[in-house]
Order: sequence, then C-alpha cells, then structure tokens
Amino acid sequence: MLFFRATLVNYLRLLWIAIVLVFELLPFRQSASQCQWPTPNSKRPSYDSRHVLIVADPQIPDRHSYPNSFRLFSWLTEVFVDLNLRKSWRMVAMKMNPDAVIFLGDMMDSGRIEMEYDEWYWSYVRFKKIFKMKGSLERHYVPGNHDIGLGTSRTHGLNRKAYAWYKNYFGSANTYADIGGHTFVFLDAPSLVNEDRERVTRKQPIRKWKARPSNPVVLITHIPLWRSDRADCGPLREKGTIRAGAGLGYQNTFGKEISELILENIRPTVIFSGDDHDYCEFNHAVTIGANHDMMIKEVTVKSFSMIMNVKNPGFHLLTLTSDPESTLDKMCLLPDQLRIYLSGFLPCVIISIVVLVYHHWRLSTSSGEKKLSRTYIPKPILSRQGRERGPLWMPVFRDARDVAYVPVALFFALMIWYLTN
Repeated sequence: MLFFRATLVNYLRLLWIAIVLVFELLPFRQSASQCQWPTPNSKRPSYDSRHVLIVADPQIPDRHSYPNSFRLFSWLTEVFVDLNLRKSWRMVAMKMNPDAVIFLGDMMDSGRIEMEYDEWYWSYVRFKKIFKMKGSLERHYVPGNHDIGLGTSRTHGLNRKAYAWYKNYFGSANTYADIGGHTFVFLDAPSLVNEDRERVTRKQPIRKWKARPSNPVVLITHIPLWRSDRADCGPLREKGTIRAGAGLGYQNTFGKEISELILENIRPTVIFSGDDHDYCEFNHAVTIGANHDMMIKEVTVKSFSMIMNVKNPGFHLLTLTSDPESTLDKMCLLPDQLRIYLSGFLPCVIISIVVLVYHHWRLSTSSGEKKLSRTYIPKPILSRQGRERGPLWMPVFRDARDVAYVPVALFFALMIWYLTN
C-alpha cells in the first residue's frame, strides 16, 4: 500500500524525533546508571566512606590540535568534542555525586604551544564551562605534558609561561591533600621527568626523598611508572600495552630508577595515572627487607574524551574508608560517540532515503501503468505549464528536506542546551 506523501513525511518526522532523543540521551543515562561506587565487603566492619571521581585526559582540542587540517574541520571537532564532554560530564556528575574530583592531567590539548595569554585563558574557560562543579566540591589537578610541555624542544618542551598560568589557575603542581584518612600525593610528572633526564645526562646519582606520610598514600601522577615492555595491562584494556618510550613532547613512562625511588620511598597503597588514554592495571613489586615483596597496584585511567583512539572513553571511581585495606576502585565506561553517529544515525539516514526513493518510485511506476492502459498518444516533453514530471530525485529531496527540519532543529536545540548550561 502506498502512503500519501503527507502521511509518510509525518511518520518519518515522528520516527526521527524518537531517534534523536534516544541516541542523544539514552546511552549517556544508561552508562551512568550502570556504574556504581565500589563498596567494602559486607563481612568487614562498617566504615565511613569517601567517594573520589577520577578523570583523565579530556584534552580539549583547539585550533592548534590539527594544524594541517581545514579550519572548518578544526572548528567542528571543537564543537562536537565539547558537546560530547558536556553530555558525559553532566550525566556522570549528576549520577555519581562524588565527594572529590581528581583530574589526571592533559586538561588542555595545546597548553604547551607558544600562545598569547588570552588564547590560553580561553581554553581554560572552556574547560571550566565543560566541567562545571558545585563550589563546595573538593577538586585536585596534576599537570600533563599537553598542559605545560615536556622536554627541551622549542615547540613541545616545558613552556614556562603556560606553567606559570597553570599554577595560577589550577594550583600548585606538586602538592598533597588528606581525603578520607588517606594522603593523596600529587606529582608534577612532566617536570620530574625533565629533572630525571637531566640527572641521567649528567650521570648524577639519584637523591633519596623524605620519609613517607603516616597515613596510607594514594599517588596521583599524569605519567605512568616504569614497567617491562612485556607487562600485561589486564583484560579490560582495549589493545596493546604500555611500553617505555619517548619522543617530541612526551614520555610514555617514568624512567626505571626514578620509578623505583618513588615506590620504595612513598610506598603508596595504590597509584592512579593517565596519559596513555587506555585502561591498564599493573602490580609493581617492591622489595621490603630480605625476603618480602610488597605489591603496589597502578591503574592507568581511560581518557574521558571521544577522540583519543579508544573505542569507549571512561572514568574511574575510588572509594576510601578509614581501613587502609579497603581502598576500592572501579573502571566505568562512557558511550562510543563515534559509533552512535556512524552505526546509529547514519544507517537511519540511509534507510529513510531508501524508503522515500521506494515510495516515489512506486508512485511513478503506478502512473506509468495507467498511461499504458490507455491509447498511447505521444506528448511533448515541455508544455505551457512546463515540464510534466521532473526526475525522481526532486520529490525525494523535497520530502527528505521536509522530514529533516524538525529532528535537525531538535538536535541543535539539545546541542545549544548542552553547550550553554
């Protein structure tokens, strides 16, 4: 049965309104609702707990992120990444309601690039608008190589202006804080890597650090600690592993000696790192005395961004209690935004066009059959009224336009709401 044009267009409009609402809202609500704070084993005594939300590498793109691409592409990337980060953060912050938030560095993408203060400050303002938090919420940051640079390169090395701006707006790069009976040690990893490189170049012995805090320690660092290239990251990682290596403006892990120094002198109960963009869980062995090894877990947290070469972005949950043995953590995944666009919206667009083409093809076929049933009288292509019937794509294009303007308007309304709230 052939639908009248208005009926088909209205049905497709209603269907597309539902598609936009489902794809734009449901995946983010589901991902947030499926992730719960880890809780201590019920057999243990009850302790007051504190909840810490850990976010890694949002790495907000800007005009320097893709220098060889068209400016329109860079602008669209900024808009859609900001939109995705806002949707993710809104759902996570509302659902998880943490006691504290920790960012593991690379808040910006081009903080290390030489730029004027106004441009750097605009990136900072974008970050603050995306990650809106209650004024009373405790928050901590560590710098990443994309925030302040790393190494001695003129273009990607340590940017002293950006470093000063970072400390002015984000706070001290090396610091500590007490949360839930634990001492959090926040390392300025890029600067420490630079110092260690200089020490190795000058062949100087490594210095010992001060005594450890009395509370259980949680170590926060942007750059992961050293491990063997054959080290396994566990089943939750999407691909590959973390290997030692360095290049222009980056270093995959700390050096071996400085990593051993950190582990032996701080002896954290757990370590959280970023930079790699994918999840990794690894246990460091630290020798204590003659015959005893202490295992220290390091968790490299997934990037929060949709453009960091991981299928699913993510974040991490940490539950703290006064019992040092009950520090619990859990990885949480965010929706695959590119899959939503390419495997959700795109097939629906193709199916809608096929339906419209089929509808108008049937109409033109049925009209042709009626003509053949009569005595055939040739007609000129043009008459006083113009062309009798245009090509098939013209009514298809007209109906596609009429179907699209309502859901497109809804999509942009949601986009504006996310970007302005």
